[in-house]
Amino acid sequence: MLGQDVLIVAGNLCDTRNALVRALTTLKAKFRRVFYVPGNHELWLNATEASKYPDSLAKLLGIMETCDELGVDCFPAAVSEDVFVVPLLSWYTAEFDEKDPFPDPNANFDHQCRWPLDPETQVWKYMLKLNEAHLQHPFHGTVITFSHFLPSRNLPFGSFGRAAKAMGCEDLNDQVKSFRLRNRVHVYGHSSRHFAQYEDGVLYVNHYHGTDGGQSERAPLFLIHDGKDIAKSSTAQFV
Repeated sequence: MLGQDVLIVAGNLCDTRNALVRALTTLKAKFRRVFYVPGNHELWLNATEASKYPDSLAKLLGIMETCDELGVDCFPAAVSEDVFVVPLLSWYTAEFDEKDPFPDPNANFDHQCRWPLDPETQVWKYMLKLNEAHLQHPFHGTVITFSHFLPSRNLPFGSFGRAAKAMGCEDLNDQVKSFRLRNRVHVYGHSSRHFAQYEDGVLYVNHYHGTDGGQSERAPLFLIHDGKDIAKSSTAQFV
């Protein structure tokens, strides 16, 4: 029941810190624990935040401090006996576009972000580097990882135009699969495509909420673990 449940939020709640505080405060009041990773929208710098954060990396660190103040989890933790939730930071790389795996100089992805390092070749590497310390923990039982960006090209997403270049990172999947356990789940965001399917022993889940093409999507919550085992959703398939 709400109040005792654990919620996973895979980013893109909003694009300002103040809105993020309101959103996370509301969710924290309704769930026992809230796990969160920022998406690309949270790392945008609008005019009201330019004086507060010199760049998007500073805003990322500020968001993590805010989560700590609110009691929102952005680091790995056990949520019950033998069940662990592991947030993974992520960013996209043009190599995710298998047909044209090179940065497009004319692309204008996330121009609201400002980075102190090369956004095309270094941001995604930096994010994965931040995850490495968590990968060394001796997890057991069930591990539920989650990220904002997609870890695999095999997952569904809108491939229109240059979208694939800003959709995910295959190297992230190496981190997802580094947990060599029987029960593994990975939740991801960004794609706006509902999905729940097993691949190579991992249940990949996207349960999108929001708007896509102007259409509102208010899907009910997706149960991943019922406290005893990974929930056997009728929409999850083995491949």
